[in-house]
Amino acid sequence: MNIVNSFAFAADNFAVMGESGKDEVIESERISAVPSGGLTLTLATALDYDYPKDSVVYQSRYDQVQIES
Repeated sequence: MNIVNSFAFAADNFAVMGESGKDEVIESERISAVPSGGLTLTLATALDYDYPKDSVVYQSRYDQVQIES
């Protein structure tokens, strides 16, 4: 996956694609490597959906989120 800056991303954390309330689909995949150069992330599994080039990528230590009210 190409990104603008991989600073602070770490292997074995999760890359989260999509934004709550904005995108129809939000998915996360485990980061298997952060190659030097700072412009890519290697994911353990391919994403199921295509995202626009300007999509935001978040990092999470967790593979699930529970939202409660």
